[in-house]
Amino acid sequence: MKFSASICLLAVFLLTPLASHALPSETLNKTEIRHVVVYWSAFPIADFITSFVPDTKGNVKATAIITTSGLAKTITRYGSETKTDVVYEKGQYRPVSYTTKFDFRKKTRNIAITYKDDGSVKSYRNDPPENPGKRPPVPASQTKGAYDPLTAFLVARQKVIESYKGGAKKFSLPLYDGRRRSDIAFEVLPEEKGLVHVALKEVPVAGFTNNEKQEKKNRGDTTIHVYLDKTDFLPVKARGVSMVGEAHGIMTSKCTTLESCMKR
Repeated sequence: MKFSASICLLAVFLLTPLASHALPSETLNKTEIRHVVVYWSAFPIADFITSFVPDTKGNVKATAIITTSGLAKTITRYGSETKTDVVYEKGQYRPVSYTTKFDFRKKTRNIAITYKDDGSVKSYRNDPPENPGKRPPVPASQTKGAYDPLTAFLVARQKVIESYKGGAKKFSLPLYDGRRRSDIAFEVLPEEKGLVHVALKEVPVAGFTNNEKQEKKNRGDTTIHVYLDKTDFLPVKARGVSMVGEAHGIMTSKCTTLESCMKR
């Protein structure tokens, strides 16, 4: 089972008409470590752990770990670990470094990117090299200013909070995960059962293989619906269509350390 970059954004944020004094800070001011279990029907198929550790200046060390479980683990044995160092300057988040390692079908891939201050790529490593005949390279002009998935999480949360202050209810963020370049379109929807509700959809731009494009067509509606608590503007559940049908994720626990979350 594959997890696209948009799945790594399983944490996006949104809106119900709260009083302005009730809004959380646009920057994370405390460590947030959460464990989400992803289900297909009633069967668990993946564990998703995110960790966001801010410092006193608003800079963040972010980590996301995904592992398949149950029947999905027997079939695919997918696992990934992504880390990003994010700087907060002049009211804006920007990535400094991004690394991801994933194992899929007994193959391992390592990607590492460092960034210049203007958002362009400073250094790039993708090992083993991609087959350009299968996966078209992403032009450098399309990577400048694009966010990795974890920085995009922080920027999206910031924009959602801004929308409470009269900002746009729809917005789009450029995403680059080291292989694919896409735009993630966000839309704030009416509240459901007391939870903030936002829909997000990945729009391919460059770097997608023919198989990945066909897979998206086969899935039909690729919208992911994310539901957030009103206190922190952080996700508690999500749902969307996977390759095996509709899947949903539920936050099962908040943790004090990444290690303790991984043991659950």
